[in-house]
Amino acid sequence: MKFLFTGDVHLGHYKVPSDLIRARLKKHFVSRIKEVDFVVIGGDWYDCEISLVDNQVGDALGAGDDLLKEAHLHNKPVLILRGTISHDRNQLRLFEVSKTQLGLDTLDLRIYNKISVDDLNGLKLGFVPDDLPYSSSQEAIQVLRDRMDEKGYKELDYVFVHGCFHHIFPENVTKRPKCTFRYDEFPFVKKKVICAHIHTPSEKELIIYAGSFDRLRQGEEEAKGFLMIEDHKDHCNTTFIENTDATCFKSVLIKEKDIEKAIRIFTKFVSKLDLTKKNFIRVLCTSAELGVGLRKFSQKTYPELEYDYGLINSALNKLLDVKKEPMVLTLGDAPTPANLPQAVLSYLGETHLTLERVQALLERARPNG
Repeated sequence: MKFLFTGDVHLGHYKVPSDLIRARLKKHFVSRIKEVDFVVIGGDWYDCEISLVDNQVGDALGAGDDLLKEAHLHNKPVLILRGTISHDRNQLRLFEVSKTQLGLDTLDLRIYNKISVDDLNGLKLGFVPDDLPYSSSQEAIQVLRDRMDEKGYKELDYVFVHGCFHHIFPENVTKRPKCTFRYDEFPFVKKKVICAHIHTPSEKELIIYAGSFDRLRQGEEEAKGFLMIEDHKDHCNTTFIENTDATCFKSVLIKEKDIEKAIRIFTKFVSKLDLTKKNFIRVLCTSAELGVGLRKFSQKTYPELEYDYGLINSALNKLLDVKKEPMVLTLGDAPTPANLPQAVLSYLGETHLTLERVQALLERARPNG
């Protein structure tokens, strides 16, 4: 038995248009539905509230229609877990509306807005959405166990979670969601705990994050895609399938202070990009003057690029050395000008980088409006 899992699709995203995400879903994900026994959506199908006046509404809703029609055609159940409230909101009901309007009466469509236990094709499944009304992960786990008891289950084959685990955070990030789970809290799961919410793929013990379906922001330069899980009686095999058309977000570190030398580095960097596709480029440089100068050059020479720049100092210089692993900073809450500066300070451990300086840089980078 096989099934597909994807999450963090974020239709309606302000940077990556829904028509592109829809086309990539159809090409890479929807096209594989016929190969499996069922499909699981792990939450954050939407990025924001979809308004009828939004120019993305047709493709944001159409992507769900594509999924449902293909699943109905091949008689494959579709299981959908609610993600973060600020993203999915109450919009998963739009799947039920589409099912009715498209006349897909025989489609097995299941939506999980609360902790639930279900069964399908002989598999025992658990579902844990985000933004739970509980004070701790232990309380949430107990609710899941209560749902298991109601069905007489001692074990589950899989649990699908939209949320966070302690092991994904750097040790010095202390503010985390109250329902942050531990990887050892699921001894009753036989095979895998399959997760969404964190956009970077990872795996620890039974816990596996698929990562987001597409790249959506700077810092997401890793491969994007989804999972195919092949179930066996006492184990499973997971395969990551790449969305090879994912949007390009890349950063280049330019330490040169001379604009002509910086332009040569930038030009060499851009020469490796596929300029027929959308590219979001961020230059990390030593001065605003250099960043603005490169912006002018980019706008004139590469008008199709989405250009941005950020400033570095000696502390960031050490961490962003291109020969080292990229810095990854994970927060329990969404990054804001209020919580990100202190998290950056904790990560760097450099006293000469002041809180006021980081806040000033964030304000410079804040989008208009």
